[in-house]
Amino acid sequence: MRVKPRFEHQTAKRKTSGGCRSREKKNTPGDASTGVAVHQSFCKYFIIKRRAWPHGSVGKNEAFRLCFFCKRKHGQPRSMQGLSQMSASPSLKAWVELVRRRLEVYPWSLVADIGCGGGQFAQELASAADCTVIAIDITLGESVRPALFVCANACRLPVRSECLHAVFASNLLHHIVDISAFFLEAFRALKPSGRIGIRCMSHKQIESSLICRLFPQAAQMACRSAPDVPWIISAMEDAGFAGVQTEEVLEPHGPLLADLLKRLKEGTLLGAVPATSEQYLNAVDYLRARIEAEGENAREPNKTTFITATKPQ
Repeated sequence: MRVKPRFEHQTAKRKTSGGCRSREKKNTPGDASTGVAVHQSFCKYFIIKRRAWPHGSVGKNEAFRLCFFCKRKHGQPRSMQGLSQMSASPSLKAWVELVRRRLEVYPWSLVADIGCGGGQFAQELASAADCTVIAIDITLGESVRPALFVCANACRLPVRSECLHAVFASNLLHHIVDISAFFLEAFRALKPSGRIGIRCMSHKQIESSLICRLFPQAAQMACRSAPDVPWIISAMEDAGFAGVQTEEVLEPHGPLLADLLKRLKEGTLLGAVPATSEQYLNAVDYLRARIEAEGENAREPNKTTFITATKPQ
């Protein structure tokens, strides 16, 4: 009697109006559709919810997930194939490589990028590591198509328990009201020996950033809303994580000074931070002087902190 592999019963004849499709014919060794069928049943098993996407999206009834399934043509929704050509900044690629090494991401890994924003990191990580990435955000991103996102709360992840190999969150914690609940939820979703990585800025790094040097009141507001590294480590350990490690990461390819100057003039850089006219004029003069001296492509280096930990066996 032939024993069916796990998930095979779920891949019979799923039909969608778009997105990843399994062939209705029988798969044979070496058939390009084999990987698609396995990937479909993999996602269907681990992702809890299903919903209808907005009009014009990838399929009317796609699984409640984003499947950036490596770079294979048959592993991507058709509307996503053009995104594989999307260029990434040197800083983004450096972070992808760091996350791959520190979180031990392999081709068979299932990774969640929580607070994914526009989804560029999820796309680049899936392409570089040849793995599956679930990109989750509370709001739809604007830099790539909204249909590629999972709209979900970081404290209520739409995934089954112990299904993820790695969790990554970048500049997310200051957006979360209950950070302890977030770490408990990440702990639930990770497999034993799964890894979590948090990219954030310590209060010292915030205060030494360019904007906070120009506008000291911005540092005060940022430090009030963002937890400091020792508090984050304590919250991770309280949630059950072990082997917490931190490292300071220098990002030489920080924001363009020309972009900072443009946003400052448009009034979109400081947000609700109050600034005096003298501070504003001094900041404009400083940025202009540096751009003239260093060129239009001048950037401001950044320092951030990467915190990693493991879910015990």
